[in-house]
Amino acid sequence: FSFNANQATFVGELFDGCIQSGFIRNGCPANWALIPTCKNQEWSPAAHTRNRSGSVFIGTLDYKKMSADFFSLASQLPGEALPLSVYGQLMSNTFAADLKSKQDKSIRYCGYAVNKEAIFSPAAFFFYPLRPDHYGTTENALLEAMSYGLLPLVKNNPVEEAILGDQFFPLLNIEKHLSDFSSILLNSHALQEEISNRIRMRSFELTNSQFRRKKWYEFLESRSDDFRSINISSV
Repeated sequence: FSFNANQATFVGELFDGCIQSGFIRNGCPANWALIPTCKNQEWSPAAHTRNRSGSVFIGTLDYKKMSADFFSLASQLPGEALPLSVYGQLMSNTFAADLKSKQDKSIRYCGYAVNKEAIFSPAAFFFYPLRPDHYGTTENALLEAMSYGLLPLVKNNPVEEAILGDQFFPLLNIEKHLSDFSSILLNSHALQEEISNRIRMRSFELTNSQFRRKKWYEFLESRSDDFRSINISSV
């Protein structure tokens, strides 16, 4: 809402009820209903055997979403053991120039991502340092990567902290101990596999549709059937 607080408040005043689906509560107008994607319920998917290496970034290649220290953080990854493959559409000349100058054996640009399964399956880590005020579909990308068992390396941002929770965020916060953490995991296949399976369980828990469906029904049942005239162009 730091990008559209005025518009959100305006829309909220026009309608009897509005929905925010996501994790950030700060800035959400008082009359908006928050329907998050998470719930607390035990989930036990089948174990997922891993034998992977390397890290991957898939997303918008623009500093409007990505952290300004993207490349300085990437340089802390153990390059030969954990090369970073960057996928996405180049939306920014500034980022494109940085990417061109920073590319080497440990960081390479691989173009636009079409088949995510082929990209996620061989990777061990999902490198995802975003701006603290990022917006859009970033939480979907993170949850999708987690569902493949990738270990997300994220910054200390409200959305990422809410998705990973108290159990995983302190461990995967790259601003704390990126190089040490990645090296420890690379040298311990058993530990990497254990955390991977737990990360998958977390992603399945957060994307369970039963919780959302219940909240949506509550919201729709409380709606008003009174007609109102609204200038659509203003919306």
